[in-house]
Amino acid sequence: MTDASGLLVLPGMVDTHLHLMDPGPTEREDFPTVTRAAAARAVTTIVEHTRAHRVRTVEDLRDKAAYLDGRATVDFGLAAHVWPETIDGIAEVAADGITFFEIFTCDTHGVPGLASAEVSAALTKAARELPSRGRSWKTLEETRVGSYYVIEVGDVQLIGLQDSWARREPGGFFVGIGADAWEPYREWLDDDGLMAHNFGCFLIRSRDTTMLVDTGLGPWPNPLDLEQPPALLEVMAEAGTSPEDVDLVLFTHLHWDHTGWNTRGEDGSLELTFPNARYVVQQKEYDYWMGPGEKPSNGPAYERVLAPVVDADRLELVDDEYVATREVAAVPTPGHTPGHVSFAIVSSGQRAYILGDAAHKPVQLTEPDWYPGFDLDPVESTKSRKMILDRAEREQALLAGGHFAYPSMGYVVEVDGRRTFRYVT
Repeated sequence: MTDASGLLVLPGMVDTHLHLMDPGPTEREDFPTVTRAAAARAVTTIVEHTRAHRVRTVEDLRDKAAYLDGRATVDFGLAAHVWPETIDGIAEVAADGITFFEIFTCDTHGVPGLASAEVSAALTKAARELPSRGRSWKTLEETRVGSYYVIEVGDVQLIGLQDSWARREPGGFFVGIGADAWEPYREWLDDDGLMAHNFGCFLIRSRDTTMLVDTGLGPWPNPLDLEQPPALLEVMAEAGTSPEDVDLVLFTHLHWDHTGWNTRGEDGSLELTFPNARYVVQQKEYDYWMGPGEKPSNGPAYERVLAPVVDADRLELVDDEYVATREVAAVPTPGHTPGHVSFAIVSSGQRAYILGDAAHKPVQLTEPDWYPGFDLDPVESTKSRKMILDRAEREQALLAGGHFAYPSMGYVVEVDGRRTFRYVT
């Protein structure tokens, strides 16, 4: 349906609808029910929610109306008539402080009113400040190294953190898959035909609990040809979180590139990087790496990154579908390692899955049978990968992959009859 100004109004939403449009010649002053705080929150909600659900144009809004209808977490209705054509364009205009649009509010009967100058100023200010929360509308190249990306999953905040990254030849990364097999998938390669291989972690802010999923490479020497030294702590600080703020460190598995920042300092005088956190590991995973027999070389450096955690009595061993909070729980995805898990976020009807190494690259959404040589049990890892990707597609959930090129997060989509991945940016 449309309101009195001819703009699309999504049915079943809350009473207040926000419309972004070209300012008309008629201006009405004062709309006292819209506060400065509400205006600032409105910009955040519009930008982040429309990004999360891939809403871009009026046509997209119509297509997504049924899906978005009645979501309790949407504090304001979405923009209907959009100038200049995309939500991203509006965000960029606002971020530059150029007001070529005004904000309308209307009740469910469609009576519009122009927001006051104070509210417009608050909206512009809020939009200008949004990039510092996640640089949400910079290009991939501009934010590829040492950055973070913020998205809302219901009432939970999920932040993708980049520790470092490297370029890799695609041929041979997956067992038996040469460079020629990548020809149909060149969208995942750069101009030199190389893959961007991210080393990422994820912050989850859920009610009163701050969680960090995996701890990246760490400050230790490593054999990788990195584009930048590991910078997780600096990126966390930029995202507004200190190591002391972390309540739980959740591990998808214990490979060395997922446990590196457990500790810092010099060998012989190590300290826990996250001193107030419990470090949560699956019992199966811990038993495998600590058990007898020869192990792969990509396991954790025990004396450096695990022994100090054990000595400080901060290690918590859990089983299978461990529940971290009301919104966050483990999903067993074994195969890459015996105790590998992904993490599900479920909040206010929205879902996300942090994959860990259940999938290493977006191309695996199209080619789920491709597996890397790091998988200890390729049959089991392929089964786990298909399960979690099918579930994410069915639930229209956000996917977050720590080795996916930054910003690491996106959605399962179908293009030309094949399943693929679309980044949030």
